[in-house]
Amino acid sequence: MSLFVKNPILFQNIPCTLVTGFLGAGKTTVINQLLTTKPNDERWALLINEFGRIGIDGALLASAQDDSFEQKNIAIREVSGGCICCTSQLPLQIAISRLLSEHHPQRLLIEPTGLAHPRELILQLSATHWQTALKMNAVITVLSGVQWQQIKYRDHDGFQAHVRDADVLIINRYDQLSSSEKHTLIEWIATLNSHAKIIWAVSELTTETTDA
Repeated sequence: MSLFVKNPILFQNIPCTLVTGFLGAGKTTVINQLLTTKPNDERWALLINEFGRIGIDGALLASAQDDSFEQKNIAIREVSGGCICCTSQLPLQIAISRLLSEHHPQRLLIEPTGLAHPRELILQLSATHWQTALKMNAVITVLSGVQWQQIKYRDHDGFQAHVRDADVLIINRYDQLSSSEKHTLIEWIATLNSHAKIIWAVSELTTETTDA
């Protein structure tokens, strides 16, 4: 429904990045790191999804009230009332359209709820009415090593769904994993997604990269 983008010609090929991960994976930390890489002369927008009564990024939203975000040319908005991957596309379309028309961002970051299935959101953002306005840049998935150690997560389809559609996998909270477990984790990832680039998050400022 392109009618929600008033002037689609004004918004062309805006890079759009999805930051996904199961509930509790640590997406907020990664998003904060991404925001620190923003050039001073660019305007960015962040759209996050709250599911039911679970504010998955309450701390980030609270920080968004700080004037520093406006000073840094970062607009943050929330889509509440349900998972944007599962409910009607209308709330998502309205939220994106308002961000584009009101803030004219040069990059858009979208964080769906940890209960989402990224594939559904990718299909939505690839629809005809967004093909000229948005340019899908990458799907970044945050994977918690602590969660992966537990079989209830490893065998959960929702947990696996985030891995399947990732272009980049950032693995954090893996200090408890042995060398053998790390190797097993890489093999497990390869069975779901052999093309993902794997990044081992060492700290808030440092990362290590390895092949899947």
